[in-house]
Amino acid sequence: METKQVVDTDIIQYINKGPGQNVDIKKDLPAREMDKREFAKLMVSFANTNDGMIILGADEETRTVVGIGQQRDYQREVMQIDENYCSPPVAPEVTFGDINNQKIVIINIKRGNNRPYYADGDCYVRKGREVYVASHSEMQEMYQKKSSFKAERNDKWPVEGATYEDLDAKKIKDYLNKVKDKFGESVYGSEEKYLRDMGVLTEVSGRLVPTAGGILMFGKNPQRFLISSGVRLARFQGKDTGSVIIDQKEVRGVIPEMIEKAGQFIIKHIGVASTIEGMKRDDIAEYPIVAVREAITNAIAHRDYTIDSSQVRIFIFDDRIEIYTPGGLPNGVTVENMMYTQYSRNRVLTEILVSTGQYMEKLGTGIRRIKIAVKQNGLREPRFFDTGTDFILTLYGPVDKVSQFKTHTRVIRAQQVLGPTKSPQEITRLPDDLKSSGRFVTKEHKHSQSRRYRPEKARARKMFLRVAAAGLILFIVFFMSFLQRARNNDPQLQYQKAALFHSQKEYFRAIEAYSKFIKRFPSNEKTNDAQYYMAACLEILGRDVEALNAYDELLKAYPRSNWAAYAQYWKGEIYRKLDQFNNSLEEYEKVEKNYPEHPLALTALQKIADCYYQQGKFNEAITAYENLLYKKEFFSDGFEYYQTGLCYLELKQPDKAKIMFQKVLTNDKAKPDIIDKAKAKLEELSM
Repeated sequence: METKQVVDTDIIQYINKGPGQNVDIKKDLPAREMDKREFAKLMVSFANTNDGMIILGADEETRTVVGIGQQRDYQREVMQIDENYCSPPVAPEVTFGDINNQKIVIINIKRGNNRPYYADGDCYVRKGREVYVASHSEMQEMYQKKSSFKAERNDKWPVEGATYEDLDAKKIKDYLNKVKDKFGESVYGSEEKYLRDMGVLTEVSGRLVPTAGGILMFGKNPQRFLISSGVRLARFQGKDTGSVIIDQKEVRGVIPEMIEKAGQFIIKHIGVASTIEGMKRDDIAEYPIVAVREAITNAIAHRDYTIDSSQVRIFIFDDRIEIYTPGGLPNGVTVENMMYTQYSRNRVLTEILVSTGQYMEKLGTGIRRIKIAVKQNGLREPRFFDTGTDFILTLYGPVDKVSQFKTHTRVIRAQQVLGPTKSPQEITRLPDDLKSSGRFVTKEHKHSQSRRYRPEKARARKMFLRVAAAGLILFIVFFMSFLQRARNNDPQLQYQKAALFHSQKEYFRAIEAYSKFIKRFPSNEKTNDAQYYMAACLEILGRDVEALNAYDELLKAYPRSNWAAYAQYWKGEIYRKLDQFNNSLEEYEKVEKNYPEHPLALTALQKIADCYYQQGKFNEAITAYENLLYKKEFFSDGFEYYQTGLCYLELKQPDKAKIMFQKVLTNDKAKPDIIDKAKAKLEELSM
């Protein structure tokens, strides 16, 4: 995220015009949790649709500049909304301005290359001045464009604007010397040839240009060209991202430098226990350093660098470390098979890192080493999760850090006397001769040797401590039970729980959580949201009949809900999927009739025309397509004209079909693929 100070007189015109397709206006950044989620939806709608601008410090209704009311760290707050609620982050640019001595904030959001972007578990798009949940077809189009974009690129693509002089000659020389020492001088001839063979350089228009891998390994300033290639780290004082951030850092530089700096930050913030054996002191980290280093290296080396809106993120909590790798797992690699699959989307980076032997030993062994190191330290098995946009690795710390380290120290001391074969349980039952040994003296032995020792008082004291401990345990159990009941009765927490399952694509658990929320809080303002999202989850899982019933419940209980039009529309989609065209038509017609101003009304009308076409009712389909053109004020991408032409062909009216196909060719807004289809049809008709 960038921060700039600007004064732009055009901003006044945007404010005077009010919100539109590419502009929105707010008085200030939201403070409440719920409002932050809504703001995140606005941000991702711009990232999914077109470039957009959010102006803070203006009144939407009066369209006047009112200024931002208080001193706030806007860059940090926008970053937190982006990191916490947008998946993947949209990387907004924050700028500042001054109009009539009133300060304003401008948040610019580019249409991202990693679409679709999500907020609060859903994908949102911008239509006019409103934000809507993306349709299935819109999301499918985003995924298709994303897949084709990724398929064409890896870390061998030439970096625009970079030249050979942007590579650091000293770094290249150091690397070549390491390779020479390891493999011998015959491995490479000239420096230029070797770098080309390695994929560090590529030829563009007769000149050598650094690749993404070359810039990332040997660049003087990699982030100048790849702005999101750094690593963002944060230490939270708590167990979630809503906790206070006690330290944060963004590391930049070439890959080896970022690995080292990120490792130093983590080591700085994880606990270390000390044990002493003889004259030697051993430090034990709460996370195995081998696993931490492997996790950092994997995230930086295997991330998708074509994503220009998301960095590697490392969050350290009180009980775990989470490492986010942008791009998720490569095609063909899953959480289930990744331990046995050797694949990297960044061949240049991994081959260089493996060839030096300093950061990667062998491709495909990193995950296995992480799991072995964690197991050897007696920690919970790490969690691997692929969201599609991020691959998330979670390393769990010890359940009880202090007691674990104390136990370890006691075991070491006892084993000096008993030998390494004794277990911790055996150490608590030391023989009498060892208790009296000068090398390991217990409290009981000290008491038995003291003249002041009184067995009766000791027993009474033990009894008192036992009773007090039992009372404390009962109090804790009662308090935890009370706390759990309080949490269960908190609608905001229960809804957030369901939404979290939904965003993590754990649809079965999300359905169960939404259902409980609806039954427990039938009058809550979020209940209609829960009903809609539960139906959506059922539909995603292919439980169509249950989804239809859930949408019906929403329409019955909340007929004026913002979700009513969507529920009606998705019912039509489900019926159409089940080839129940009459039912489908009925639902689409309800959308068009009951919600004429809703953006889905036009989509529903198109679906009506498509249903007629699929049923062979071509005259009805022509009427529907013409009606659609009229309501769109004849602003068409060519689809309606082309489909009408197909209908005329089916009705054996080739002359009228030709007219429709010609209209596609003369339409300057027509899509290239529809133009090609229309040309093909005209050629067939001319034969």
